[in-house]
Amino acid sequence: MRVYVITLLLVGLFALVAQNNKVRLLNRECSSNSLFRFHFFVILTAIVLVFVAGFRYRVGTDYMNYALGYEQVKVTFWDSLKTLDEPGYKLLTIIGSWIYDDYASMFFIIALFTIGKNIKTMSRYSDDFFFAIIIYILIGAWHGSFGAMRQYAASAILFAGHHYIYEKKFWHFLLTVAVAFLFHRTAIIFVVVYFIAKDYISIKSMLLMIIIAIAATLSLDKVFEVMSYFKGTDQTAYAYMTTDVNPLRVIMAFLPLLLIFLIPKQDRNKPEIAFYFNMLIINAIFMLVTSSSAYLARIGIYTDIYATIAFPKLKSHMSNNNRKAVVFLVIILYGFFWIYEIQARETLQNFQWIFFR
Repeated sequence: MRVYVITLLLVGLFALVAQNNKVRLLNRECSSNSLFRFHFFVILTAIVLVFVAGFRYRVGTDYMNYALGYEQVKVTFWDSLKTLDEPGYKLLTIIGSWIYDDYASMFFIIALFTIGKNIKTMSRYSDDFFFAIIIYILIGAWHGSFGAMRQYAASAILFAGHHYIYEKKFWHFLLTVAVAFLFHRTAIIFVVVYFIAKDYISIKSMLLMIIIAIAATLSLDKVFEVMSYFKGTDQTAYAYMTTDVNPLRVIMAFLPLLLIFLIPKQDRNKPEIAFYFNMLIINAIFMLVTSSSAYLARIGIYTDIYATIAFPKLKSHMSNNNRKAVVFLVIILYGFFWIYEIQARETLQNFQWIFFR
């Protein structure tokens, strides 16, 4: 746990300095030195997070599966390019092998790509970089990328191009989805999100979506039947497929929806506010629908990261007292959840460095 806490404190400090310089720029209080310092401390924040993630050893779900598959990935790139069998991830692996031919380079280059892209997106679109980084860590989006690396890489690409949704540039967004598809096929699902999230969701439509979500949850057995048919094996035979999601994770996905009531009504229909709040709704509904299957719940990888921008955006439209209360409660509640989740996962508990394998 020590490595995680030190990482949180260190990147929190760097992100806070970066945000202070960004505030000075917005208030036109100083020269281009503030712009340099902002970017410098954003890069330092990324370096720390990439370093820890990239040089871990046997930390994260499926770590050894990725490590053992390293050699095969290198020789199957061209075949995967023809069949579109997630060649993006394999290309990164090959690039890493050019630097140092060891699976350690694969983990580092994917961490650099995924985390680097996420940090860049947050620094560009978040109203509060410090708050965004803290949320990024506490909701599990950072340590989550230690496993399911292909899906997190695809998520980072979609996250980087999410502005095309509220700008209503469908073809630009479709191209973004196509690139993400090269890293993980499930990214294609995000095309649907474009049509759901681009417009304001009213309370009435939100309740309707929740009702549909509950109905979908009760129909998961049909989903498993379809998956079993296409894969040729009974998917319910795999424990991970039918393992329930921790109820706390579902609750934590729904709590942010309460923030909308702290925002003045006249601000709720602003395009950016509506979009990011919609993403919080979609994330919560995804978690509810897939709460009976830890495997299917991984779809939340694509949506939970939007909290890093949504929380600061929503906070900026609140009164000063509400802002302070929200920041305090978010850090406390999500902080306890973060500690609990790391302690509960054997693959995360005992952090080891690749240098001492």
